[in-house]
Amino acid sequence: MKVLHIINGLGAGGAERLISDIIPLMNRKNGVEVEVLLLTDEKNVFKEKLEENGVKVDVVPYRKMYSPLNVFYIRKYIIKGNYDVVHAHLFPTQYWVGLTRVLLKLKGVKFITTEHSSYNRRRTKFYFRYLDRYIYSKYDGVISVSEKVHFNLIEWLKIPKEKLDKFVVINNGINVEKFKQA
Repeated sequence: MKVLHIINGLGAGGAERLISDIIPLMNRKNGVEVEVLLLTDEKNVFKEKLEENGVKVDVVPYRKMYSPLNVFYIRKYIIKGNYDVVHAHLFPTQYWVGLTRVLLKLKGVKFITTEHSSYNRRRTKFYFRYLDRYIYSKYDGVISVSEKVHFNLIEWLKIPKEKLDKFVVINNGINVEKFKQA
């Protein structure tokens, strides 16, 4: 199985740390090949760590997170890479990948996103609710990293109970191997 994680960049944030810790543990294990695509190459403190662990890391050529051209590059990248799963993290990556799904008519590719935070500035503007709801509807699965994040997302999107099956909680993981000698 080929999995592509797409994220804004690999700066020093929590989602970026999670990716740098967990992906090397998954890559090339049990038939899973994991790759990472970044929207920007600025301050990528974890990129080298991933590459040292055999993870392929690419950067879109535009190197601007907010460029709508990212949608077309991501689409081409997914087709060329023949991925089984595409996993998006953080805004605006979640938007670009959701819109890519609209343009991509590939069967068999599963699109997943992870919500890493219980708050963002978009939630201060009511009209973003409709745009967020549309974008999240394009994903096969929506993961929240905690119960609070899950609850806040469901409340924000106003998802009815009968449509909650694709929204799940997978608590933020850590690599416990790092702490064995502590």
